[in-house]
Amino acid sequence: MQELWVDFSYPSVEDGSAVKPFDTLAEALSFLNSGGTVHLAAGNSHETLTISTPMTLSASSGPVRIGDLNASTGSGTPYEALRITEIMYHPVAGAAEYLELQNAGSTVLNLSGVYFSAGVTYTFPGNTNVAAGAYLVLVRDTDATAFSTLYSDITIGGVYAGGLANGGETISINDPSDNIFLSLTYNDVFPWPTGADGLGFSLVAKNPAYPISDSSNWRTSTDLGGSPGSSEINPNIPLILVNEALTHTDLPDVDAVELYNASNSSIDIRGWFVTDDPLQPFKAKVPDNAEFSAIASGGYAVLYESDFFDSPGTVSGQALPGFQLSSHGESVYLFSANASEQLTGYVHGFDFGGAENGISFGRVTTTDGRESFVAQISETLGATNSGARIGPLVISELHYNPLPNGVEYVEVLNTSGSTVSLWDTSSGGDTSNTYRIAGIGYSFPASTTIGAGARVLVVDIEPDDYILEFGDPGFPVYGPFGNEPALTGDSLSNGGETVRVQWPDTPDEVSAGVFVAPYIDMETVRYNDIAPWPDADNNGNSLARSNTAGFGSEPTYWTAGTPTHQPGQGVAALAFSTPRGFYTGTVNLTISTATSGALIIYTTDGSAPSDTNGLVYSSAISIPTNNVFRARGFKAGFLDSATQTHTYIMNSDAATLSLPAVSIVGNPGESIYEPNGVMAIVGGEYVPQDDWYTVWQEVNGSDYNNPIKRGIAYERPVSFELIYPGDNSGTQEDCGIRVQGSDWHRARYFRASDWTGCTADDLNYAKFSFRLAFRKEYGARDLDFPIFPNMPITSKYDQIVLRGGHNDTCDPFVKDELTRRLHADMGALATTGNNAHLFINGEYKGFYNPVARLDESFFKEQLASNESWDVITPGSTVRDGDDIAWNTLLTFAQTEDLSVQAKYDEMAAMIDVDAFIDYLILELFTNNADWPNINWISARETSSIGKWRFYVWDSEFAFRPTYLNRIAFDEYPQNRGAGLNGEETEIAWIYRALRQNSQFDARFDQRIKVHLFGAGALAPTNLAARFNELKDEMSLAIPAMGTHITGDFLTYRYPVFLIACQEQGLYTP
Repeated sequence: MQELWVDFSYPSVEDGSAVKPFDTLAEALSFLNSGGTVHLAAGNSHETLTISTPMTLSASSGPVRIGDLNASTGSGTPYEALRITEIMYHPVAGAAEYLELQNAGSTVLNLSGVYFSAGVTYTFPGNTNVAAGAYLVLVRDTDATAFSTLYSDITIGGVYAGGLANGGETISINDPSDNIFLSLTYNDVFPWPTGADGLGFSLVAKNPAYPISDSSNWRTSTDLGGSPGSSEINPNIPLILVNEALTHTDLPDVDAVELYNASNSSIDIRGWFVTDDPLQPFKAKVPDNAEFSAIASGGYAVLYESDFFDSPGTVSGQALPGFQLSSHGESVYLFSANASEQLTGYVHGFDFGGAENGISFGRVTTTDGRESFVAQISETLGATNSGARIGPLVISELHYNPLPNGVEYVEVLNTSGSTVSLWDTSSGGDTSNTYRIAGIGYSFPASTTIGAGARVLVVDIEPDDYILEFGDPGFPVYGPFGNEPALTGDSLSNGGETVRVQWPDTPDEVSAGVFVAPYIDMETVRYNDIAPWPDADNNGNSLARSNTAGFGSEPTYWTAGTPTHQPGQGVAALAFSTPRGFYTGTVNLTISTATSGALIIYTTDGSAPSDTNGLVYSSAISIPTNNVFRARGFKAGFLDSATQTHTYIMNSDAATLSLPAVSIVGNPGESIYEPNGVMAIVGGEYVPQDDWYTVWQEVNGSDYNNPIKRGIAYERPVSFELIYPGDNSGTQEDCGIRVQGSDWHRARYFRASDWTGCTADDLNYAKFSFRLAFRKEYGARDLDFPIFPNMPITSKYDQIVLRGGHNDTCDPFVKDELTRRLHADMGALATTGNNAHLFINGEYKGFYNPVARLDESFFKEQLASNESWDVITPGSTVRDGDDIAWNTLLTFAQTEDLSVQAKYDEMAAMIDVDAFIDYLILELFTNNADWPNINWISARETSSIGKWRFYVWDSEFAFRPTYLNRIAFDEYPQNRGAGLNGEETEIAWIYRALRQNSQFDARFDQRIKVHLFGAGALAPTNLAARFNELKDEMSLAIPAMGTHITGDFLTYRYPVFLIACQEQGLYTP
């Protein structure tokens, strides 16, 4: 018997969710014994384990034989004993949200300093010791009282902030050294148990030692409310399975649901419930018929449309609504219940897609233990399923996690002896409805065919680029994924997901004159990156289909090997002897790779190195002044290495070293400047307009101005680096860059070398603002780095704005950031940023204010939302989503009498009134003179509880000394507006509508007293502290920053504002 310390993890996801490492080495070895391959990886989790049987694990450096100890790796730590065993993420009204943890080890577990890095906010205090086998319950801060009432015998082990998402999210726990050692991702949709989603039940781990992000390892709790703080006694759960469903029929056939008893004894299911919506279980009751009173072990029972639609039964004497199954796809779920018509926690069912007429869906179980509900060879209600219908088109190869510079692809094979036309060929069909591949968001072009026995390849880049890089495979190449990757970002998940080949059925008239084509699955592949699936996860392998006649989700029908259509090995990552950063003196840089015979090519002008662009690296390079290096490795028969970008900022003064550096590196002529970059202005002239500045105009047909253009066509590829002075820490990611700004500003931008000077009006239109977009076509989908320290909710951003200041370019420069931080202090979600020095291709451009862009992805990420969002900008311009709900709000505000309380309440269901009042108080008090017609963002989640809220954006005209005694009730924007009481604009309409009701005025008065007095966010103490915080941060960059905000503004603004509010009837002293 010998002992080995190992570092281990298995980064994996299910259905595209998030990382899930093995919890223990024992778990890893369990998967090894079942035929899987376990990878060793340092830094994720550690355990000392005693074993008696030698085993072999595979690592990137080769096999490591456990039991044959020539050297040890890693360092032991006790945290693998911690388990997440129960999750109450969506309690019913009045109940409590909680997390249950267990120490599964044999000794006391000290959790002092351990903290949650995702899901909730909580750090275990000092001397937090959990006994062996003991449970610890953490409760949401807003639910602590309710929890103590409901579970009076359970001790609360801690109170966390930030609720768990009802739609599912990732929960991660870090050790005190910031290493994630436990992470799981749950969800509220199939294949996760749906009974825990707002129905009163919790998620309970079946076996915490198994992969905790695998849906098959979780079930719904037996008891309403779950069992926090104890091991739930698991009764003999009745295994009645939804086994087959007929969802598309024409009379005399009717829709039907077949149930199968997989238990060892007969089961009475009378009084259970069946539904087409897992969030609404009480749609129809299983009838009190003999057929359902004793379903024999291995037996079947069938519910017909007459049972769940014509006569759905009652609950407490009230008729149930019943349901019909949709031929376009929906759900069917079975819920267990007792004689008192109460749910008892067992749920089984499926979501299904579109169905061909007369073809049923049936349950198929694969050797990885997963269930699928797919089209059957034939309908067999009341008998054994006939098996999955296969082809004629099948997925024959998947390359889901290629090496750097490899390309994801899906190969599709026609297994039949006839040509398949990839469009709706039915009589009366729509030929523009073409086949598609769900999971990568790709629709085939019109008039596409696949010949008998032929193949096609769908790739995630432009087909011509793929052929140029890897050669013509000898059959058609289509792509990119999503048809428009810059907008959709579709890709194959590295941790497994479901990919479907779908064909369009004849369109149905769903309403008068509206026809919709149901899409039907022809092929379903639900792959994974853990055993028993073959290993094709970032090791150069692809998954190849070995049995094209069998069900595509069966892992034994796949093998892993060298990709058919690109190299399976790549040049090893380049190593820079000196990393990016601030340096004094001279840097001597060497660049190397572990790949023998590889050629390293580098550039210093910002352009991307290629086999035709750049210099061949041969020896150390001296760097005495600011410079940027981009390098890439090449070798015939290998994939190129990833391009590495490093910026060196040399011999900087104290002001430069006082802030982080943002370095943008890109091709000077194609990405940045003329002739084709984002700032390219060629020809034309600037003509005077109003009293502000000159505006660019075209003179000749060949003149052009890229900064005034918008859209993806005017985005260019660059590298983004963030470098902190002192230790040179930070991050790098490739991204796209665009010019940022309103149409008013864009027309005034001009090209000049001086970006740091200002006019008397604090303007410099040579200083461009930019927007950075992080997307898969450049590199990562997000910038996953805590770039904004005041945004603790998440560190992931897909778009960042580099604000140059525009109307507050030089001094104090911080007004917009200050206003957003104050809004956050008021309790709002605000996109608070920081300050940095900007370098472009090594050249200093000035100080900037990086901040996350307010868009759908920002709100979804920050608020852990799985719903879509409507985001509206001034002029009722749609940024994301649509304007249907927005126009409903505006119409209601302009047409309804809100003095009627019912109408006011109806309006309050559409807009968060308190949040709107807070926003108005902030804008009015800080005296934004360029508002309310412009400079705002409004957004709502498109759920039943989503409400409109307004967000600060562009407050550069706030705090201006010349407007100290003015207020936006009756004036603004600036000197030419009529303010909230007179402007014909969105915010003014909403304000005037709400003013019809005295409840709004009273609430406005209350919110003023909350925010402007005592410890309020806008009270003098906090306002001065926030300004001085920013002033201190910029003290070397702006050494003589003006102090009007903490001087005259603090002295005179309060009485001006309060008297104005009092005159408006909004404040009572």
